[in-house]
Amino acid sequence: FLVDTPIGAYFEEYLKEADRDKDDMARAGIETSQVGGILTKQDLEIMKTSLKKAWLEDFYAFVESQGGTTSEVMGHILKMEADFRVLLVTMNALNTNLDLYPEGTKELRKVFNDTTVRAALEPYSKYLQLFDQVKDFYDAESGGRAGQTSFQSIEDLIYAENVHMYEMAFEQQYHFGIFYAWVKLKEQEIRNIRWIANMVILNTKDHIDDTIVPIFQPRM
Repeated sequence: FLVDTPIGAYFEEYLKEADRDKDDMARAGIETSQVGGILTKQDLEIMKTSLKKAWLEDFYAFVESQGGTTSEVMGHILKMEADFRVLLVTMNALNTNLDLYPEGTKELRKVFNDTTVRAALEPYSKYLQLFDQVKDFYDAESGGRAGQTSFQSIEDLIYAENVHMYEMAFEQQYHFGIFYAWVKLKEQEIRNIRWIANMVILNTKDHIDDTIVPIFQPRM
C-alpha cells in the first residue's frame, strides 16, 4: 500500500535505514513480510520526523532547480522550517540524533542540557534569541508551574516566526513561493479559529489575544 502512495519512496528509504545490519550496511531491499515488524518497533514521532526530513530535502532540491525568485524565497522558507524543526525536536527531546537540515545542527546533535544547547546556538543570534525566550517556559514546566505563567513555548514562537516569514513572501513578485505561503497562512488562520473556540469553551476569553498569532498586522 505504501509503495503506491506519493510518500512511498520516502517510506522505502526509511525502512532501509531502520533495518540496517549491525555493520551499518543497508540492505539491498526490504521484504514485504518484514515491513510490519520494522514499523512496530519504531517510535511514531521519530518516524514522522524522519519522513518529514526526507520530504523537505526533496522539496528543497526541487525549488532550487526552479531558479530565480522562487528558489530564493522558497529556499529560505524551507531552510528556516527545517531549522525550526531541529530546535523543536531539541527542546522537546534533548540528546536526539536527528538532524533535519545539515547547517547549524552538528553541535545540536551533541547537546544534553540547557547550557550545551545555548552554546551550540551562540553563532546563530536569531535562534539563540528564540531559545532565551522559551527557556523560562520550560523552567516553569519542569518546576511544576506549567499553565501558571505567561511564558511561551517553542511551538508558540515558531508559529509566530513562520507567520512573519510567510508574510514576507508577498513582498516579492513573480515567484511560486507565494502560493505555498498563502496555504501556510490559511493553516495558521484555521489554528487561530480553533484556539479562539477553545478559549470560549474554557471561559478564558481574556487570553485569546495571548494565544492566537495575528496575520498581516498593520505595520507602522
